[in-house]
Amino acid sequence: MSGAFTPGSGPLSRLRERVRERAGLASRGLSPARGVVLVLLFGSVSLALWRGEVELIKGWAGLSWLNGYPKAAVPICVLVASSVLVAVLAAAPPAAWDAIRSRGVRRTCVSFLAIVGGIAWLSFEIARRWLETSHAWLMFSAPPLGTRIGWLIPPVGSVALCAIGIFVTIDRLLLRLRPWSIALFAAALIVVMPASWLLLQLIPAHGYTDEIHAIKAGYPMLCTNLLMGAAGAAAARFAHRRDAPNEVRER
Repeated sequence: MSGAFTPGSGPLSRLRERVRERAGLASRGLSPARGVVLVLLFGSVSLALWRGEVELIKGWAGLSWLNGYPKAAVPICVLVASSVLVAVLAAAPPAAWDAIRSRGVRRTCVSFLAIVGGIAWLSFEIARRWLETSHAWLMFSAPPLGTRIGWLIPPVGSVALCAIGIFVTIDRLLLRLRPWSIALFAAALIVVMPASWLLLQLIPAHGYTDEIHAIKAGYPMLCTNLLMGAAGAAAARFAHRRDAPNEVRER
């Protein structure tokens, strides 16, 4: 009979399928809820790694936390890359998932983590060396106007390198993005320190609430994961190129 009911063909079934796709349970391999949980987990582990090194290895007193290289930086950079990865995958459209599966999910994810982890570490190194060699930031005062541009090149370059590097890596490996999404990643990085300071006001570190102790307490490590994850999700949700049906160039 032409009017016979076919299971799964009614409006309710189509609506249910659309809801499942939007929730990330049908065509995606990672749901948005799971993505949020993973980003929170990676951020918490990053905070614990930094705080553990400061408290248990170097010591909290004085400037002991600045002695030697921060060994927690390398795994934290990988965790930041992981936060961006899971956030993008959780918000990626089904077409992007199809392209990623065709090239191998594991290989794509490992490549992404290696590249973005390296970019994050290089960006961190540029900022760290600038903080160690330039002490004007300790007094929250910029140098004279004649040398201000040169003084700002390292931090601006650090942000630009990380934002552009992550954009290019997502665009080449995961899904096609519009260039303006670079601004999302740059804004996330710029907001890290203000967000860290605000968090310190809510949860003081050993009674301290100043900007220096926000870094010492490791709050930027947590905020970087959360904010970069949010930027990645926003880019995948609002800035992906719908005019690129295959999402990622085939290789």
